[in-house]
Amino acid sequence: MLFYWMSNGIAQQVTDENFNYLVSLPMYKIGKGPLILFDEVHNNASTLKGSYSTFGKLLLSDGYNVISSKEKVSLELLKKNKDLRNRECNV
Repeated sequence: MLFYWMSNGIAQQVTDENFNYLVSLPMYKIGKGPLILFDEVHNNASTLKGSYSTFGKLLLSDGYNVISSKEKVSLELLKKNKDLRNRECNV
């Protein structure tokens, strides 16, 4: 029994990129919600094209604007992306 428990803890999480959750009452009209910059500058495995792709799609369907950022978060980056509210997400 102990061996079974230990072998179960080794598995990695795998993203179901085909999962789509239909938001029946979006918080915002598509593309009109707040901008969300997803910080990908730290070379993490968690990216909008990887393990967070489904979450990014969910945010988009709820009306948020989602953009991945390869730059360090700064005031300049936020100002630059403020005008990108209607830009299509790269998820």
